[in-house]
Amino acid sequence: MSSSFNKKAKTINVNLTQDEYNKIQKLAEIRHLNPTSYTKQVALGNRIKPTVIEYPQEQTTLDDYNDSNDLNEIIEQLKNDNEALKSDVEAFRVKANLLDEFLTHVNENAYIDFDGFRDDEELRYKLKNIKQNEGGVTFE
Repeated sequence: MSSSFNKKAKTINVNLTQDEYNKIQKLAEIRHLNPTSYTKQVALGNRIKPTVIEYPQEQTTLDDYNDSNDLNEIIEQLKNDNEALKSDVEAFRVKANLLDEFLTHVNENAYIDFDGFRDDEELRYKLKNIKQNEGGVTFE
């Protein structure tokens, strides 16, 4: 047999309900693909943009609230959540910087230079402070 026989395309058949086919067809159209190409790309694990996110029906939106007090409460809660996230990000940055400082005492074979670490009083102070405050960031 010739080697061209081995290069022929293979076929995989998939049975779908009409709803499943309609969903694939819509997702393919958004990406300017036909359903077969879209299905092949997804089956091969390729990321296809744009990613479509379905909007859940039960999700609450600001349009659901007519009372301005409710809106004010939501806005305040969002502001509080935003501040908490900013604080978390800052704490993460401090810890990441601390890790960078510690890594200066680790060589390329992942061995710790204990003499250098022992002499780095500022780093040891920062680590001790984090440990005492259970992860809280209180040093400058």
